[in-house]
Amino acid sequence: MYVYPAKVGESTPVTFVYDAEEQKFILETDGTGLVEGNEYYAVCGSTQTSDFNSGKICAKMKLWNSLLANLPMVSDIFTATADGTFATLHHMAGIVEIPVKGSGEINTIKLSVYNSTTGDNKLYEDFDVEFGDGGKVGTGTITKTSSSSTIESTYFYKIDNPLTLSETEQSLFFPALPGTYNNVKVSYNIGNSGGNSIDIPGTLTVQRGKINKKGTAVTINAQ
Repeated sequence: MYVYPAKVGESTPVTFVYDAEEQKFILETDGTGLVEGNEYYAVCGSTQTSDFNSGKICAKMKLWNSLLANLPMVSDIFTATADGTFATLHHMAGIVEIPVKGSGEINTIKLSVYNSTTGDNKLYEDFDVEFGDGGKVGTGTITKTSSSSTIESTYFYKIDNPLTLSETEQSLFFPALPGTYNNVKVSYNIGNSGGNSIDIPGTLTVQRGKINKKGTAVTINAQ
């Protein structure tokens, strides 16, 4: 976990690692700790490589394909204290759940909003997190800076390990940045054959920190 000074121009983090025995984050070996009375924010998960707090107080985060273990989290701004500091990390992304059923086998499954006309077709990649009133994190403080509109499922179904469909519903899960999307599709391969997709009716609203489920199962006949 990285803790950044909540100050413009300060881009060097203090690094903490989790101690399973102590059940808490401790300062990384040879590191310099937090300064009592100074303001900071914590981040966890995948980050961009540079430009934290460049020109404004801002966490530079990223969401990548399939990486559930690295879902991006950012805390509110907090003040360091001498007797230990607590910071609550907030999930910046959500999970889309789409139940499927049908017949046949599919692989290389992706969620796509490529032709979205809602003004929001950015499912993942780089995004900035600023801070609202009182140093709070909220959906309105997220600015997407990349425009990737297709993302893989959290489990990557390969040609030699496909998803076998049946009349029993199974759920596909996709990490995604918050927003409202339309023209939603699930694309997939049948064997080596790509270019297959099926429409998901209606709009898809993704809320950060939540599993956003489409209620009606999608039927795919991959024969």
